[in-house]
Amino acid sequence: MGILHPDDFEHIGIAFSECLSNPGVPIAACPSRVIHKNSEWMWLECTLTNMLHDPDINGIIDNFRDVTERKLAEQLINDNELKYRSFFENSMDGILLTEKMEMF
Repeated sequence: MGILHPDDFEHIGIAFSECLSNPGVPIAACPSRVIHKNSEWMWLECTLTNMLHDPDINGIIDNFRDVTERKLAEQLINDNELKYRSFFENSMDGILLTEKMEMF
C-alpha cells in the first residue's frame, strides 16, 4: 500500500504533469490525503516546482503543509449544514425565521 489515498491519485497525477510541463513555475496541488505513521489519514496541501532545468537543483521541489484540522472543520460545517437543511425540509412544524429591524 502506498502513502497516497487511492481517491487522490488522479488529481495529484494531473498536478504533477502540469509541474513537469511548466519548469520553474510553482504549481499548487489540491489537498490530498496521505497515511501518517500512526495509520490515520492526514490532509496535505502541496506546491510543486519543476527545477529539473537547473543543474544545481536537478529535481522537483515540493513544499507540504498539514491542513488536516481545516479539512476536518470544513467537513463538520458541511455535516451540520446538511442536518440543519434536513431539519427544515422535513419538519412538520411551521418554522419562521425573523430578523430584528432597528427603527430610526
